[in-house]
Amino acid sequence: MHELAIVEDLMNTVVQSAQEHKLQRVKSIKIVVGKKTAALPDSLMFCFEALSPETILAGASLEIEETPGRELYVEYYDAE
Repeated sequence: MHELAIVEDLMNTVVQSAQEHKLQRVKSIKIVVGKKTAALPDSLMFCFEALSPETILAGASLEIEETPGRELYVEYYDAE
């Protein structure tokens, strides 16, 4: 399941950025995932829900936008 590695990388990116900006909690994240990455949205969501507790992402919502290409990135996150 490569979705686990994808979610870990995306979460690390968001956590690092939030910490650099001295933010305490992330409320939502939107990621863009191309279908050609073969990452399944349901699996991404499952991995996010499994990995986010006990982090500043706990309770955050994850929005996944699918595109036809190979994109894979965090479009934005909302934090406080």
